[in-house]
Amino acid sequence: MTDHKPSILFLCTHNAGRSQMAAAFARQLGAGRVVVHSAGSDPGERLNPAVVSAMSEKGLDISNEAPKRLTDEMGRTADVIVTMGCGDECPVYLGKRYVDWDLTDPAGRPLEEVRPIRDEIESRVEDLIAELLVSLTGDQSGPTMDDPYDLERFVSAQGAHGIYEHAVGELRAGRKASHWMWFVFPQIVGLGQSEVSRTFAVSSVDEAGAYLRHPVLGPRLLECASILAEGSGSSAERIFGSVDAKKLRSSMTLFMRAAPHETVFAQVLNRYFDGLADVATDERI
Repeated sequence: MTDHKPSILFLCTHNAGRSQMAAAFARQLGAGRVVVHSAGSDPGERLNPAVVSAMSEKGLDISNEAPKRLTDEMGRTADVIVTMGCGDECPVYLGKRYVDWDLTDPAGRPLEEVRPIRDEIESRVEDLIAELLVSLTGDQSGPTMDDPYDLERFVSAQGAHGIYEHAVGELRAGRKASHWMWFVFPQIVGLGQSEVSRTFAVSSVDEAGAYLRHPVLGPRLLECASILAEGSGSSAERIFGSVDAKKLRSSMTLFMRAAPHETVFAQVLNRYFDGLADVATDERI
């Protein structure tokens, strides 16, 4: 484990839309565990009003932000540089990890067209932050005779920077605010396309059963599911957002199939999804 905080730089042309949304989500989801900057190769005069409104719907106020020009220090100190449409205008810093996100430019688009861009950015930011935080655990052991499913990858991820404690606190508060979904509520393999989703995908019902029998992971999953089952009645979408609500349904379906005697998983499905299991998960198990 290291105390180094990973640094992310989000770059687009005008720093008035995409990179501002990404930075806001990264600050929220990183919860102080990452350093975040955003900038533009040719900064605009002000933020896109539709972008400000779209982020306000997510509870994030970026109205006081202003487009910023990229500085050499931002580039040199970043661990990851995420580019969004600036093309050849984005300078190259040797030795840095570059990620290019092909995203629609929200400039000139109405709010209803900005919302899906915003949601795509949020999903990508969640995966990026999870990947960075998990990489800091330094645990790359892989499967062993004593741990054939490499369940230790979940233990390490949940233990990094107090992530599990954050997750429990957010569940009790009724609002997920940081990133931990893939490794606190695991899902069957084949549902996610990102590196993080593949890393934490559960390969089979047998692995799900081993997860529940694990002395750390099993009790933690039951605790989290119980918090939801005993919740105040808010919808899954309000607690998790629409994308992660689908992940919850998938996870509960997987573990319900793996351990029918553990009724809490069915209770969560009953409370939030009218008792309906996730079809895509059932098709894969």
